[in-house]
Amino acid sequence: MNEVRFKALSIRQPWAWAVVYGGKDVENRSQAAVKVMAKAVGDRIFIHAARSFNRYDFEEALDFFERLGVAPPPPEALEMGGVVGSARIESIVGHSNSPWFFGPCAVRLVEPRPLPFFTVKGQLNLFYVAPPPGIIP
Repeated sequence: MNEVRFKALSIRQPWAWAVVYGGKDVENRSQAAVKVMAKAVGDRIFIHAARSFNRYDFEEALDFFERLGVAPPPPEALEMGGVVGSARIESIVGHSNSPWFFGPCAVRLVEPRPLPFFTVKGQLNLFYVAPPPGIIP
């Protein structure tokens, strides 16, 4: 029997949380990275929270989130090393009015949806995930 697999994108915390719960509508990437993702425009993908965590980066993110009025959970409450939700890739952009846009390019993510957490090893760029039964992006 063939296992069903769906595309996923790994994002470090607290940014993955922000995509699913905090209104983060773009994921900033290099021009080379978004070229690879252009084939997935229109697809619903899993949002994977990377396993790696950097306290300094988290503190910087908190400062940024505060300016936007977004309050993520404390680090110990963030799920890492697995899928936390899904979103649809609407487009690839080179500029945006979104306060989350830093460039040089970004994947525009819409229709975020939280999902039951499940552990899966992340990878660079888009990668494929075989979710547990009953979970689809």
